Amino acid sequence: MPSSFILHVLNKVCGTEDADYLHVFRFFINDLHNQLDKLSRERSESDKEHIEKVYRGKYLACSILQNLIDNEGELISFNDFLSTTKDKDVAMIYAGTGATRPGPEPVLFELHIDRTIITKPFLKLTPKETKVPAEAEVLFSIGTVWRIKKVVKPPEGNNIWLIVLEPSKYQDPNASELTDFLKQEIPQTSTLLTLGIFLTKIGQAVKAEKYYRMLLNELQTKHEDYGYVCNQLGCLLYDKKDYSVAKDYFEKAVACTKGTKTETYVVAKINHKLVQLDSQYCPTLLDDQLGTLEVTLKSLSSEHADLQTAILNNIGGVYHQLGNHPKAINSYEKARDLLKETKPVDLGSLSVVYNNLGAAEYIKGHSYTEALKYFTLAHDSGVMVWGSSNPLIKDYLQNMATTQGKLENKPKRLKTKKNDNSFI
Repeated sequence: MPSSFILHVLNKVCGTEDADYLHVFRFFINDLHNQLDKLSRERSESDKEHIEKVYRGKYLACSILQNLIDNEGELISFNDFLSTTKDKDVAMIYAGTGATRPGPEPVLFELHIDRTIITKPFLKLTPKETKVPAEAEVLFSIGTVWRIKKVVKPPEGNNIWLIVLEPSKYQDPNASELTDFLKQEIPQTSTLLTLGIFLTKIGQAVKAEKYYRMLLNELQTKHEDYGYVCNQLGCLLYDKKDYSVAKDYFEKAVACTKGTKTETYVVAKINHKLVQLDSQYCPTLLDDQLGTLEVTLKSLSSEHADLQTAILNNIGGVYHQLGNHPKAINSYEKARDLLKETKPVDLGSLSVVYNNLGAAEYIKGHSYTEALKYFTLAHDSGVMVWGSSNPLIKDYLQNMATTQGKLENKPKRLKTKKNDNSFI
């Protein structure tokens, strides 16, 4: 096991979710994860069975504490190696006394353990594996998911908040992508691909593009991942409104996967037509694209739920451009329902669909109350995935303000993209 200093540094790196730092420290993070995984498998089952509760004490910013209060009953995951203790008194020391008020609040996390549910490795450290044996430390790997069972306000005479967490069977998709990346050797091309996917999901498009381009330089055009990477790059460039270059990458993706009947081939063909629609508005092209999307949707089985939701969202986008807002809303609602049924929920895609629903309601019949509801849901879902500084979040906030202004008879301009479609 690493020293407490190394663990602190690695947790800082994981907490940044910065690809460049992750790239530099990948071997250390990967080694710690593998040690935890190996030792947790080797230790007797009785070690795990005897651990029913662990604790973690720390100060939390008031805004973070309020967020936990507001999301009681929802899921939470930690994007670092989670250090806990079996000794409640030790955790109370780290929680503090509340002397910092007004300011950060002292919090005691009580984590219930059920080894039949927790899928990430965790380990009770032996005295030889920790600098402070008396702390009875239990260490969890990255991305363990918990449900916020309850948040208890400090009773009179006690300054410490209690937050009870119970394990969840669901996995954090972002943490899973990060773990997959860390599990692989960095010279392998698949590692750069996984890193690019991870960065795309957390909204770091510039760095995702950087690593995708690095990967294309290493791959032969006949490599099985080449078409997929071209399609991913095309999507990123489309979002930047660089339609001509995006179109070139979609064409490359189609060319190198032609005849394979893979999902990448189907997706790249659809994306190629979508980028044509946005570079030049044409009702005939829209009708043609609508037919292609609907035929593709009917051909998909339930195993391709993610592709189905993306196509439904795109069908909604085509109807939106054609001015048929009731049908657009119907397609968006189907995409929303399918996303909510699929576990774990892809909050990023759900956020985009909510925004599209808001835009359609806004334009359809000036349904401003309904539009504001969807813009707010888009914002709240997006923040959980991308953070508050993502450009999409700023658009959502402007849409919320514009719609609120309409409700208060204060005209403002709705912030919309040229295309509201979520690329596949």
